[in-house]
Amino acid sequence: MLDTIYVVRNAVSTTDEKPHAQVFNQEPRPFRPRLSLARFVPYSWVVDINNVGTRTARDPFLSAYGKAQANELADKLVNLNRPIDAVICSPAMRCLETIAPTVERLLEDNQAGVFIKVDNNFGDFTQRGRVARKPESFKVLLDAFPMILDTSYTPTYFRRAGHGPKGRETTLDLHERVGEALHHIIQQMDNDPKGPKTLVICTHGPTMIAIGRLLTCMTPPNLFEDDFSAPSCSLSKYIRQQIQDVLPGHEVVGGWDCELDGDTSHLANGPEYEWTFSSPTELRVAFPTPPAPPSPIAKFLTRTRLALVGNPFRMPSLIYSFMIIFYAAVMALHLVGIAYESTTHKIASFLSVYLTFVLVLYPARVALMMRE
Repeated sequence: MLDTIYVVRNAVSTTDEKPHAQVFNQEPRPFRPRLSLARFVPYSWVVDINNVGTRTARDPFLSAYGKAQANELADKLVNLNRPIDAVICSPAMRCLETIAPTVERLLEDNQAGVFIKVDNNFGDFTQRGRVARKPESFKVLLDAFPMILDTSYTPTYFRRAGHGPKGRETTLDLHERVGEALHHIIQQMDNDPKGPKTLVICTHGPTMIAIGRLLTCMTPPNLFEDDFSAPSCSLSKYIRQQIQDVLPGHEVVGGWDCELDGDTSHLANGPEYEWTFSSPTELRVAFPTPPAPPSPIAKFLTRTRLALVGNPFRMPSLIYSFMIIFYAAVMALHLVGIAYESTTHKIASFLSVYLTFVLVLYPARVALMMRE
């Protein structure tokens, strides 16, 4: 019967180390004067999805620092006082790279049968982040890890359509998915004739917190509370109580005590990149509540601001606004009456020369200087 569960969070990935530099293209671009008002958004605001991370925005690799953390984790797990009987992992590349050094060393120590069981039920929280992370297919993962994946394992898929925007998971959906998966996995291990006793689950921060809540039957009424710890490459340990049935009001078989919570004693630099449900980046959506549409005045002001800031001539917004107001004033003055016609013609003549210099000659000169 299964009596010990270790839960590991993925190590530091390429998007964890430099999230802003990875998501937004902030590199300076050549000055290119354009005479079209169709493009109102500055170049620095454009999200370059194809250049996020070292692989893709949806499933990044571990960074060099994260790989060092994975090796430190392997030193911890292979030296436990009891053998590891099974390993379950999220299909995300960063999770597989986190647990791979441990499994490789276990196989070198002749612990036969310890292969990674890839299970989508322990995947990442799909509500988190700007871009939904989609894992690679099992065939692609098998090509990347040909010797350590369990090809005979077929997980029962529990993920359902989320209740959040665009079908994404809410925090409650995440806990329900993880609870059903844990209940099924524990029953499966208990009925295994080989009698596995120790299980390692490698997953993500939000999933790791949900596992701790469900195993200990300590899910708070407010799911955004800070309770269980989940730093990068941390280790939690749960010991089974002498209960074999489902506890009243809970879905997970048995009762479990938390012996280690987000332990990072095996890491040289201790806890880093702590994940919590109350973090500012988390979208706090308990139930789908569509935001109120902006008023027409707010839309007009927003579009006007974007048009001024992201003008096609790359001019400061104040100068660009002054030119528009000045030109509009001259046109209005021209329409007032014949009495001001001579004065208006003089101003219009000066304005035409001024606009020619500012809008054509000056941008062209700047472009030539940048090419040089």
